[in-house]
Amino acid sequence: MSTAKLSPLSAQWSMLSLADIDPFPAYEILRERGPVIWDPGMNCWLVLSYELCKEVESDEGTYRIVVADAPPLSFEIKGGKTAVSSLLGDDHTRMRRLYLNLLGPSMMPKYRDEHVLPVINDAIDRFADAGRAELSSQFSEVVPARIMASMFGLPWKDDGLLADIEKWHGDIVTWVGMGYSGEEVTRKAKLASDKLNEVFRPLVLARRDERGDDIISQIWTQAPEYYGPVSVDDVLAIVRGIEIAAGETTTNAIANLFYLFLTNPEIRDAASSDHEAGLNR
Repeated sequence: MSTAKLSPLSAQWSMLSLADIDPFPAYEILRERGPVIWDPGMNCWLVLSYELCKEVESDEGTYRIVVADAPPLSFEIKGGKTAVSSLLGDDHTRMRRLYLNLLGPSMMPKYRDEHVLPVINDAIDRFADAGRAELSSQFSEVVPARIMASMFGLPWKDDGLLADIEKWHGDIVTWVGMGYSGEEVTRKAKLASDKLNEVFRPLVLARRDERGDDIISQIWTQAPEYYGPVSVDDVLAIVRGIEIAAGETTTNAIANLFYLFLTNPEIRDAASSDHEAGLNR
């Protein structure tokens, strides 16, 4: 029997059957089986409660961390060992403090006005006259990378540069997803990393001595307090880590938001009610 036809209550069911399907109803059914279940298709355990996910993510002494098994080349290709995804223990905790200060709620109004809204408005302006849009390719895939480019001080309207950065990130993500293996995939990932360094290193060097409002300047300014002393290579790794993290997952989240809003009347009604309540305040 195809796993797509199995109920999540079946021990043979797999997460693989949720491709292109709203997963949340299945998640609710899965929890009837328990907080931890085995997925035979994924060949792994699924942890289904927030409390247990938090425990697994926090207890490095009990649970193996993926980065602990990564080859040395992975740190080079991802930008350096100071990227938050490469850190463990206290180093990771201190980097999280820096992240929270750089990207916490108090900074959102500034980022919204100076970076988010200009990028969103530009994306909409590009298809507004057509009266229609493919919201995944023309919005979800465009906006996150351009917002981050704006925050780093890159020319975010440069379509060629943004397309290159997207391709380079894709080559690196593919290499990681294939378990850091494959001669041709590794070659592409190395080349992509070199190209990204060529883009970001000049900005990191420039902001070390001449600070502005961009996030690279803020890393130089705030890292000594929240993380510790940093070098050019350290800041480059932090920048590369933040930049790539805002790509695929954010794009998918925005695309899923559009899908749910357009296909679920209850969500549309709730959003309309919240909007009207906000206008009446």
